[in-house]
Amino acid sequence: MRKVGISFTLFLIILAGFFAFSILNSPTVNALVDPSNHPYLLFTDADLAGMRTDAVNPSSKRKEIYDSLKSLIDTQRYASAGDLPVVALVYLISQDRQYLTWTKDTMSSMVGWDWDWGTGSGEKDLNKGGYIFNFAIAYDMIYDSLSSAERTNFRNTLAREL
Repeated sequence: MRKVGISFTLFLIILAGFFAFSILNSPTVNALVDPSNHPYLLFTDADLAGMRTDAVNPSSKRKEIYDSLKSLIDTQRYASAGDLPVVALVYLISQDRQYLTWTKDTMSSMVGWDWDWGTGSGEKDLNKGGYIFNFAIAYDMIYDSLSSAERTNFRNTLAREL
C-alpha cells in the first residue's frame, strides 16, 4: 500500500474513467456554466446526483473505483496537499462530513505555507504549483460547505498565489 498522497494526475485519470459517460453526456458540459454555482470547474452540482447513484450501484464499475478511492483516503485518515481534490470528491459523493473536515483542515494549513516558489530560499519547488492547483479545485468542490470567513481566507490565498 502506498504511503504518499494520490497524485493529481492519477486523480484526473480516475475522475475521467469514473465519470466519462455521465460528464460527456451532460448538458452542462456544453452550456455556459454559471461560476456563482459550485462546483463548476470539473463538473457541476447537477452532475453529482448521477455520481452518487453510480457510487452505490453494485453493478457499476464506477462503484468499484469510488470504493477504491474512498479506501485509500480512509487508510490515510487525512488529506494531503496532493489529495485535496480526491478527498473533496469523496465528500461530495458520500456527504460524510469527515472528508470535508480533512479537506478544510489541510486547506487551512496550506494558507499558512511559505509559498516562496523558489525566489528566496534558492530551492525551486514545482510541486507547489500542483498543490495550489489542487487547492483551487478543492475550493470549488467544497465552496458551498464553507463559511463566509473560510471562503474569504481560501480565496485570498488563491488570489495571492496564482
